[in-house]
Amino acid sequence: MNPGTTERIIARRNPLGVLRWRRYRAEKVREVGDRIATIIKSQLARHRREIAPDLDLGDAAALIETLLENVVHRAIERHPVSVAGERAMDQCRRMIMAYLTSVDRHAA
Repeated sequence: MNPGTTERIIARRNPLGVLRWRRYRAEKVREVGDRIATIIKSQLARHRREIAPDLDLGDAAALIETLLENVVHRAIERHPVSVAGERAMDQCRRMIMAYLTSVDRHAA
């Protein structure tokens, strides 16, 4: 059953239930994203010497989690502006490595 079907069933029984369902779903998505970002941050900490010194690991982990979540989401949706499969992972790896290893030349 897809999420849209669940919402329609809830809406028929209790229109306000749809709002609770959406809030619940958003909270779960946020919780999963937070857990993934925590895992990414711990992995980045293990490689701190290889990462640009001006990067905050928490910020970097959140950005990487967001990037990967959006790439996966678009692939699942078969969004017209997406890169699929192994090529997507290669491109993400390249972007992440460039981001983690480049030093901000404009930092004060």
